[in-house]
Amino acid sequence: MKTRADYSLMADRMSELMEVLLQEGPGWFAIGLADGCHDSIAYRTREDAEANQSVPCAYVRIPEVRSFAQRLDCPFTVDECADYLCTTDALRDVAPNRTPIVLGSTAGLIGLPGVAYGAEFTKVIRRPGVERPERSTVIDMEVWANLVLHLPGSHRMASTDGSAVYLSIQEPDQFPCEISYVPTGTIYGSEG
Repeated sequence: MKTRADYSLMADRMSELMEVLLQEGPGWFAIGLADGCHDSIAYRTREDAEANQSVPCAYVRIPEVRSFAQRLDCPFTVDECADYLCTTDALRDVAPNRTPIVLGSTAGLIGLPGVAYGAEFTKVIRRPGVERPERSTVIDMEVWANLVLHLPGSHRMASTDGSAVYLSIQEPDQFPCEISYVPTGTIYGSEG
């Protein structure tokens, strides 16, 4: 089992590569989950990146950088990269098609492109079935804004498949549950 120090070593390489690839333009790159090795290639799509790898990898979206003041929605610092790699490794067996979402050093969400601050989401809480764990039960539905406030936590793993955000919670003394957040297309507080 990898330690935080193992992920930090790999994250150091990933952060250096990210700095180079951000200058090349948008795309995707792959970094090996076993040792942090990479081919230094920016692929056009995630599918292209996946097709060229023979070992388990984390796939990272490279955003288009328009200005130095732009907030990046990709992992960049060593800590952000370590969180991204750790979450990818945890997701690998349970949801390999999802991309991790981690909390950035400036409190923004990393890995969730195109979602504005204050965006509204339909929040659905599901709990695994007791007798049949493969089935889940919806126990609550509501609308939330500002997803940033809901995702941090040491026992919380957030990811996205492009259509929704999924938050898996396994906190001590609580039943495990998964919460999905689906964007409604509305920005909280905006005049319609």
